[in-house]
Amino acid sequence: MTDETDKVEKPKKLRAKSANHKPPPPEYQFKPGNPGRPKGSRNKLGEHFIQDLYADWEKHGAAVIARVREDRPQDYLKVTASLLPKQVQVENKSELSDSEIAERIKQLAEFVDFATGSTAGIAGPSGRSETKERPN
Repeated sequence: MTDETDKVEKPKKLRAKSANHKPPPPEYQFKPGNPGRPKGSRNKLGEHFIQDLYADWEKHGAAVIARVREDRPQDYLKVTASLLPKQVQVENKSELSDSEIAERIKQLAEFVDFATGSTAGIAGPSGRSETKERPN
């Protein structure tokens, strides 16, 4: 025997809008001449949140950053990366020749190999790989 209190009501399924969807009553519709939502009202929550966040930052800022960097470096990196611009525009203000640009690229590649400990080498002007020994 099951008791009435043992029955659990299933949540009602939400229906997608169909062709039978009715518009809201006229008193809730936008009307010409109606100013609508007050200017800036949508942003009030965001503005208050930013103010509260800033107040918290003033009180705990640098210490929290240091603790996150030490305890959760993956989150520290994620936040730091999110603050960087998505796209950077680079302008060449100097008048470098193609060979000077190629030489700079080669120097940067050698530096990256050195910094990362790579011994694979880089392709030289001949297109063949040149192995460089990493200085101790």
